[in-house]
Amino acid sequence: QQTLRLIQSWPRTKALDAIIVCGGGRPIKPAVPPLYVQSRCDIASLLYNHSRAQFGKDRVPVILCVSAGTAHTPQLLHTDTRLP
Repeated sequence: QQTLRLIQSWPRTKALDAIIVCGGGRPIKPAVPPLYVQSRCDIASLLYNHSRAQFGKDRVPVILCVSAGTAHTPQLLHTDTRLP
């Protein structure tokens, strides 16, 4: 609720340039990030869709997902390529 109110109160004259989504922690599975990262992605989606509705598809922000895994546990690797 609080996040939605914040998004809806964003000034209509100021488009976002970018949305940064911070990763964190080791994923449950290669395609399933931790729950708190999933929440960050949900909020990024709300911001993106709100921006598109307010400013049109030509002024949507880019979404930057930043994460390099974690130093606390081994990186998950793809079973075939052995790449992250």
